[in-house]
Amino acid sequence: MPVADPQTYLANITGIVKKKWPDHRRVNIVCHGHSVPGGYFATPDVRTFDSYPFLLHVALSQRFPFSVINVVVTAIGREESETGGQRFEGEVLVHRPDVLTIDYGLNDRRIGLERAKVAWKSMIERAQARGIKVLCMTPSTDVTQRPGVPPDQSEPLKQHAAQIRALAAEYGVGLVDSLAAFEAYQRGGGELWNLLSVSNHPNRAGHDMIVRELVKWFPDPDFQMGAALQRIMAYAAGRRIGTPAGDPTLVGGVVMQKFTGGPETEGECAVTDSSRGTWLVRNDFYRNWKLTDHGGPTEDEHGEDNGAGQLFDRVRMTWRPGVGTKIFPR
Repeated sequence: MPVADPQTYLANITGIVKKKWPDHRRVNIVCHGHSVPGGYFATPDVRTFDSYPFLLHVALSQRFPFSVINVVVTAIGREESETGGQRFEGEVLVHRPDVLTIDYGLNDRRIGLERAKVAWKSMIERAQARGIKVLCMTPSTDVTQRPGVPPDQSEPLKQHAAQIRALAAEYGVGLVDSLAAFEAYQRGGGELWNLLSVSNHPNRAGHDMIVRELVKWFPDPDFQMGAALQRIMAYAAGRRIGTPAGDPTLVGGVVMQKFTGGPETEGECAVTDSSRGTWLVRNDFYRNWKLTDHGGPTEDEHGEDNGAGQLFDRVRMTWRPGVGTKIFPR
């Protein structure tokens, strides 16, 4: 059986959250796992509001503005899947989740593949017996995944990720492949420490990356492109819009940039030539399109209407060709 299709697996859930009162109902999402969904950064520092369960809640509430969504975190730091399975009935299913995420891969290295497999299968089966939609999550990264780390240290995490992928396929449930996203970031030239708060916990940018994988399972095909995206799509089609010098060429990639007053975040990048650029900074999980035009070594701010009358926070970037800003090809 293949892994579930992210476009259809949660169709009944997205159908509910798109309805308006009084025709909708509350949707419960439970995030089960260890310290990462628990919000631990540099232990004992806990940053609940920078962790992916909270960010997912914000993202879905903005993507589906008429929804009533609860996101409940049942995670415990240092826990592995065996212990998480032991409290599954009394602390997870009691919340009557519509959607359940399971995230234990980092810590399951302590108990090994076979014991972890038994625990994951038990949780998946008990959830499916109650009609709960399950999203199996591969682990986020840690320092064992840096280039040059010996295989005896780097392979166990990859093996647990492979087992989680296989379980998602076996049961036909959803797969949130966090580790694959972190690996893609590194292959594109990204430095792993940019995504970590400590050796084994993601920072806000790392949690943002996880959320981008999660929200793929909550598609909104009715979303209308805003003006910023329409302008970039025009660039892609070869039409010249605006004032950038030279013939515009769309260059797909990822730009690491800093929002005013916020953390580094990934966005889509469109570059017109070596001296002037038009940047589309897209915060996927907030449906947040921002267009910023730059010429030379200057700073600029520009907020863009998303097509629904909502102006998002301004974004500030400095465009200095070849200096400072990193562009990672997809």
